[in-house]
Amino acid sequence: RMERILSDVLKTTKLPHSQPTLCDLHALVDEVISLLSFSTEERAIEVRCQYAERHAMVFADPVLLRQALHNIVSNSIQAQPNGGMIEFRTQLDPESIQLTISDAGPGVEPSRLTEIFKPFYTTKTDGTGLGLFLTKRIINSFNAQITPILPDTGGLRFVIAFPSGQDREE
Repeated sequence: RMERILSDVLKTTKLPHSQPTLCDLHALVDEVISLLSFSTEERAIEVRCQYAERHAMVFADPVLLRQALHNIVSNSIQAQPNGGMIEFRTQLDPESIQLTISDAGPGVEPSRLTEIFKPFYTTKTDGTGLGLFLTKRIINSFNAQITPILPDTGGLRFVIAFPSGQDREE
């Protein structure tokens, strides 16, 4: 386990070379859903998508953004071993393109919400605590912000806001 942690630490000291391009956020989310469909079906997790009517085009490295989304969704799946829900929503407005990912898992303690992006923070027995740390670094590298929210209804919600001016009608 120590070897795996040290390997992950070395990978997180510097992000891989980023190759940002204009990419379709809806298509990337759909790819991640497809990649993780076996896990969601196996755990009886319902996946819902409510996309904005227009394409949500963001300037990002699709490989890195896919990895960041994969990290968030994998955590959501692992937090719901006996069924649940993961919902994706996009919203386009003059200030930003927002992707919201919500789940019906147990969430985190409110006092720990600010710690989830810190390196080595984990609630899993086999976790390294580097997934969300790396996710935040990736998201921020695109001049975007990621905010965790504890909804009154339970679960955990992440809002990723990309800068405006990146959406285009297709």
